[in-house]
Amino acid sequence: MDALLREAGAGVGTFYHHFPGGVEDVMEALRAAAAAGYEAALQRVLQRNRDAETGVKALVHHHVRWCAENPEAARLLPERPTSDLVRIARAWARAVGLERVSGEELIAVSLVPLRVASNPERMAGAAWAAVMALEG
Repeated sequence: MDALLREAGAGVGTFYHHFPGGVEDVMEALRAAAAAGYEAALQRVLQRNRDAETGVKALVHHHVRWCAENPEAARLLPERPTSDLVRIARAWARAVGLERVSGEELIAVSLVPLRVASNPERMAGAAWAAVMALEG
């Protein structure tokens, strides 16, 4: 905590004024900021892609790139997407003609765990195949 206070140029009293729960409050604020930035970027990817296949593949590529460029923030992302992101993904899916796949399913197949994302192009193809299987 001393390093954090030095970096911020703040005193202990100021810190606890803004974060009464201490370090856990800071971590929660960092998690919320990481999730908000990440989800806003995903929304922009969906808005730019009006074709289902291109959009699903773009989600995979964006996810891999964002996590590589923001490794600290990527570790703070929640396990599950927010309800807002699920709703937006579902609306996008319907707008591009995907009738059966849910927003949660779309996100689950597109946002691959980084440990298996060594080949983003292959993962993008697999995500698209999974969406097509869900559309069945």
